[in-house]
Order: sequence, then C-alpha cells, then structure tokens
Amino acid sequence: MPGGFMPIEDPMNIAALAEQGMFRMPMADTPILPFYGGAYDRGFVALHPFVTIDGLDPAQCEHGTHIVERSEIPDGVDIVAWADEHRAGERKNMVIDADQVDHAAKIRGRPVGWRQMGEAVGFTDHLALNRALRTHIRALRPEFADPEGAAKLVAHCAQRRIFLPTEGEFQPVMERAMLRFLTAAGLDRIIWADEFDADSAQQICLDDFPSEGRWIEGKATPDFRPRRLFAGDGSLFVCVDWDSFFTLILGSERRLAAGRPETCFEGFRCARETEIFWIFQEPLPLVGTPWAG
Repeated sequence: MPGGFMPIEDPMNIAALAEQGMFRMPMADTPILPFYGGAYDRGFVALHPFVTIDGLDPAQCEHGTHIVERSEIPDGVDIVAWADEHRAGERKNMVIDADQVDHAAKIRGRPVGWRQMGEAVGFTDHLALNRALRTHIRALRPEFADPEGAAKLVAHCAQRRIFLPTEGEFQPVMERAMLRFLTAAGLDRIIWADEFDADSAQQICLDDFPSEGRWIEGKATPDFRPRRLFAGDGSLFVCVDWDSFFTLILGSERRLAAGRPETCFEGFRCARETEIFWIFQEPLPLVGTPWAG
C-alpha cells in the first residue's frame, strides 16, 4: 500500500484508483486509518439512524434483513429456494413493499439517533446498541451476542412504529445529508461503485443524483448495489460494509474539515486504533445528530 494517494488527473482512471486500494476494506480487527498507509488523514463513522415515517407501521411493511434461524431450515432442501419461499410467506400480508418504504424514508422519514435510542431502551453506550443490532441480524457469534438487548430493542421499536436501520447499504434517509456533506467538502462529482471490482465504477455529477427517488434509480448506476463513493483524486472515500450499521467516511484533512460530517450525521471520529469491528473497543464520544434534510 503506498504512503498516500497520488492525484489522478483523469478522475475516471479507475484502474489506478483500484490499484491504490480504493475498493478495499480492512479486516474486522485491523485499525482503519493505518490500513490505508497514510492515504487518509481523518475518519468518521456515520451511524445509520432509526426512522419514523408518518402513516407507516413497520409491521405492515417490507423492510430490513430477512432473518431465518438455521434450525428452521429442513434437512435436504435447496436453502436459497426455501428461504425465498419463507420470505414470501412472511411478507404476503404486508401492504407496503420495500421500494415504497425507502422512498417514504427519504422524503418524509424522521431520523432517530443512536444516543436517543440508547437512552430510551437503556443501553450503556452506542457499542451496546450496535451489539444488539448485530445480534438481531444474527451477525455475531453466540459468545458475543446480546439476545436480551436485541429483544428489548426490537420490542421498543415495534411498539413505537420505529424502523430499524439496515446494514451493508447506503440509507435512504441519509442520502440528502450525504449530498450536503459532499458538496460542502468541495466536490461537484463523485465516482461510485459496488464492492466487487473496478469495472462497476461510474462517475456521476452530484446534480444528477435524484432529489426524491433513491440514488440507485438515477443515472450511471453500478451493476450491483453501490457500497463505495470516492473522489477522483483520492481525497475522499465513503463506504458501507457487510453487516455494518454505519457508513465510513475517510478523507484528507482538507476534505473533512470543509465537509464537517458531524453537521450532517450522528457518529464519532475515528482514532488511530479504531477498527471496523469497533463493537468491543473503548467507546468514543458521539457527536452530531442525524440530519433530515
């Protein structure tokens, strides 16, 4: 890994960006900033907010991860086909599909921050809340999981018609805030891609991102669900990772000082030792509040 990204005159020189590590994420127990060899000066973990949407009850909506216990799956079946059938059966009585929920969340969703949610449910900090969320989607080994905390969180949200955040994807309710941040950071265009390879990357002007529809419905959409945004000169990298309830923002001192992510998102600033799997590290202070647009 080179000591820093070299400026790239052609912002669509994707091969050079990929070679410099733009599509890579550190392993779970690897400190984030040192992994990139000095390419980024600062990092910010933007937490995916909970959401309330007037007139919508999550119990009647397609939303979030389809959760199946291994013990529920019969022996000898095609697991993918069985899971599809199981999902269809679970959601046959739901009146609002996932696309409608995403649109509503972007246009009229009201974000609920982790600080507020943690206080309401009784978690000691945002690490405990993250642990509960990851337990809920079965993303933690049993020795790390918190089934009681997950059950309390899910029950609290169901009672108050609060949508849980989703993992591993850009959040509809954060899209307007992200455009605000990117513009403030001094960008007028961005390259976005899925997490697989450089061939998926597309350049798009910020003005071309849909103001009301989901980003994935706009121009120059990667083949797979996009999970990466970056500046063509390597000065900014924004990504989401599988099973993670946050969007990671990395950049140069100049980009992050101008963009001020804490004015757009709730989250925390990365320390040198902050890892992707920060769930068992010392908690860092939360700053900011989720911006609704």
